[in-house]
Amino acid sequence: MYRRQFVYTTVGASTVTALAGCMGDTESSSNPEQDGTSGNGETSVEADGDSSGGEAPQDPSEVPALSPFELSDSNRLTISDTISYAPNWDGVVYDYRGYDSVTIRVGELYDGEMVFSPVVALIDGGTTVKWEWTGNGEHNVIARDTTGPDFSMWDLISEAGVHHEYTFDDELDDKLLPVSSDNHVQMAGGIIVNPVVEEIES
Repeated sequence: MYRRQFVYTTVGASTVTALAGCMGDTESSSNPEQDGTSGNGETSVEADGDSSGGEAPQDPSEVPALSPFELSDSNRLTISDTISYAPNWDGVVYDYRGYDSVTIRVGELYDGEMVFSPVVALIDGGTTVKWEWTGNGEHNVIARDTTGPDFSMWDLISEAGVHHEYTFDDELDDKLLPVSSDNHVQMAGGIIVNPVVEEIES
């Protein structure tokens, strides 16, 4: 497991948000060309978060975990303001750079609360993010950031499975896209595309 322990102090910041709310019941289209699996179904991850491509592991503990203090100030403050209250926020962001495809679980149960897992994912531009419903409750994915990409999936889904995916543009530069929920305020997360990461001294 790649994990660094640190103390994280929250501070306020004005940010744009995205919503993953809970409304209707249909499936969005998927893109099988973006599956990103390797020939043997496995990928290797180096300590800096780079991998050989393919599908990222679903368990966040299998990828490097970084401190928010290694991120740009604006992204760190956005995490503090919009994401750090999530029940499963453990003070780290998960580095999926180098993978072609990343899965975020929607409605994962954590201490009886429904959450996004992982909470914050760092990805390269061109990576496909898949949202996989766990079958716990009804959710959708709504992008509210008018300055960012519209990766919304408006329909309410309760059935388990991957019902939505989106490939994020290479041109997004160190862009954090927060995700939260109308009816489940504890559900909060984010995706940072092409993050600027500066390693801190341990």
